Amino acid sequence: MASEAPEFEAPAKAETAWAQLWRSRKFDEAAALAARAMALWPEAAVFREHRARGLLAAGALVEAEAAAREALLLQPDVEALWVILADSLLRRSRNQEALDALSEACAILPRSLALLGRLGQHAQRLREYQKAINAFSAAVELEPEKEFWLLQLLGALRAAKRTDQALKWIETGLTRFPQSATLHCQFSSYMARESRHAEAENAARRALEGDPRLTEAHGALFAAQMAQQRFGDAFRDLQTACETFPEDGSLWQLLGRSAMKRSLLDLAISAFERAVNLPEASANAWTGLINALFARQRYADAAEQAGRALLVFSANHNLAVLLAEALLRSGDAVESVKTKMADKLGPGANSTPVSHAIMDALIRLERPNEVLSLAASRDDQHSSSPETRLRFAKALLAMHAADQAEQELRAIVEEEPEWIPGLDALCDSLRLQKKIKEALALFRRIETLDPDQAVLRNLRYRMFGTSE
Repeated sequence: MASEAPEFEAPAKAETAWAQLWRSRKFDEAAALAARAMALWPEAAVFREHRARGLLAAGALVEAEAAAREALLLQPDVEALWVILADSLLRRSRNQEALDALSEACAILPRSLALLGRLGQHAQRLREYQKAINAFSAAVELEPEKEFWLLQLLGALRAAKRTDQALKWIETGLTRFPQSATLHCQFSSYMARESRHAEAENAARRALEGDPRLTEAHGALFAAQMAQQRFGDAFRDLQTACETFPEDGSLWQLLGRSAMKRSLLDLAISAFERAVNLPEASANAWTGLINALFARQRYADAAEQAGRALLVFSANHNLAVLLAEALLRSGDAVESVKTKMADKLGPGANSTPVSHAIMDALIRLERPNEVLSLAASRDDQHSSSPETRLRFAKALLAMHAADQAEQELRAIVEEEPEWIPGLDALCDSLRLQKKIKEALALFRRIETLDPDQAVLRNLRYRMFGTSE
């Protein structure tokens, strides 16, 4: 869009007009004004940056990239231009090019904390851990008084599984930041890994002195006490923390999960009830409560709570599965469950959300024959969808027909080659048939697709017996 601003007598007036357009969020007009100013005063370098910035803000990403590259040919030492270039690439998912641009930028401007931070974060997202470690290490050297950079470096070292290096940096950090609750908490975690539980407990207590609300520190203290078989102390201290900060849902959930692991079901139910009754309770809190009620065999109560949860999280499939499971556990027939599920979810009894939730619940309950019947009975346009066929294949796996499941899953993956649920299930079918080389190759392929970390941890556990 052409700017209607008048011609300017001097760069200063043009810059004032550009700033007014920027503050008014008229980004395309700001970019056009900067282009006119470039033509009038080609020696005024600031307008090259203004044009690139305006194009980026206006969403003209291709043009912003071109403008930034053109300006960098003349001004390679301008930090803001590199940031604009990287952002224009990242917003189009050109991740490797963005990483290359940020690496070049940091080579030219090695003291730019803004660029080092961006390089480190982006490299870590791409699992280029050494580049991330190098970037954050440089930032720590440049600004050693900022704990932020040390925490970023520790995050990269943990991701790269550089445990010994991370511990050394934590110890160094504690000499610089002796009151840091986060560092004491991380030190506690490393002591626990070394089975030095008394030291882990001391570090967790130091962390809580610095930040009494730090959930991770309460968890670390609880774990250290449990490891020393001081079960009464562990639960008493955690319950005290919950009562001291009753508005902290994460603490109630920690208590609920911990009680579940020790089969203290009444305590678990009570803790999760406190969590779900807080404002903005998470779906995880509801899930914990429902599973605790399952463990207590209070299936009708579980169904009631799942229904309440779906009033808040109506699109949450996992909660819908839990509702279906609760109804089935209560003795409802599948047709009855369909009707009750439709009342809660909105769509009809034979809708895809209802059918898929019931199928998943039946798989959890080890009733695969009913899944096959339910899948076969569908005659709508969704009956051949990858999602329905995936459930069919999972039922076959549950029936120990892994070879048939593999055929179905290979057909799905051929149609949807990067669909993580299909790849995940295919990996299971190969593993169960002891086709280890193929399963391992598929696991490595899944890793490259950047799946949800919980999915990857679960698959890693099934493959190798450990989630690490």
